[in-house]
Amino acid sequence: KKAIHTTQAEPLSLVAFIALEQIIMAKDMTVPDPKVRMSLALLFLRAGKHSIQVAAFPSALSYFERGLSFLGEDGWERNHELSLRLHESMCHACYLNALPDRVPAYTDMVISHA
Repeated sequence: KKAIHTTQAEPLSLVAFIALEQIIMAKDMTVPDPKVRMSLALLFLRAGKHSIQVAAFPSALSYFERGLSFLGEDGWERNHELSLRLHESMCHACYLNALPDRVPAYTDMVISHA
């Protein structure tokens, strides 16, 4: 739970990355609390951005995908900025992973919620 409460200025700790990897492995994990889901989505965004900085592009893609999964259907209404940042980051990660055919799905979402 402490990993959820880090500030954006703090670098993610090794413990936070381990926790996020465990969450990725629990594919059908449901989190009913919307605030916790948004916190997890933000952590996955931060982990994905860090992964891009260290050229771990497949990890970045995985982190962004999981972050998007925590937004839920009301993600754009609940936290527009976080939804936008995750979708933009997903586009970037798709290109870095040579998956340009996946980009339109994310750009279409950004355009439809502009």
